Amino acid sequence: MKRTPTRTNVKKLLLKRLILPVFLLLLCAAIFLSLPVHNYTSPRTLDPEDLMEQVYDKNAPYVTLTAGTLYYTGFDYQHNGKLKGHYYYTLNQERCQFYLLKSQGNQNPPAVLENTAIKGTLNQFDQSLYQTLISQMAGNLSWTSQELASMTVPYLISTIPSYKIHQLILMGALAFCALLAVVDIIRNCVLACISLSSRK
Repeated sequence: MKRTPTRTNVKKLLLKRLILPVFLLLLCAAIFLSLPVHNYTSPRTLDPEDLMEQVYDKNAPYVTLTAGTLYYTGFDYQHNGKLKGHYYYTLNQERCQFYLLKSQGNQNPPAVLENTAIKGTLNQFDQSLYQTLISQMAGNLSWTSQELASMTVPYLISTIPSYKIHQLILMGALAFCALLAVVDIIRNCVLACISLSSRK
């Protein structure tokens, strides 16, 4: 004789089937919240007088500000042999602070920029790039690297897009997994409701 599941058994079965999709949904939410998505859409507003090392926050890297006078360092940033940006600096409270501005095609970078609106990321400088830039700038200024390093810090604001392709893929995968989890939760709940209603 075929055994008919009771309401209690149906509820227990539903709870077992919900464990995995609910866990997956919570995991996706936790990973998604760890990404600076909100900061990307609503960047922090900085004052051009702020010292970068004091306002640096790795969990909220996206910033916006209107920089004062920016001076071209004479050095550029290249990636995979392609020109990506130009290094600028500003003097703030006797402190030299760096900016990496996205290249505008093949145009020569202006020697001086005034009151430039900037939206980008405040990052720690790659140490090798930082040391190279300091060394080359010091040589042009007839300074020593130690003298220039004493008035700079290894931070910069970059307008080059920082969302990498793997981050976009991760966000897409998280959204897809979360959607599958929600669909599975809804499907199991609907099937359980149908099964319970048929037992009445």
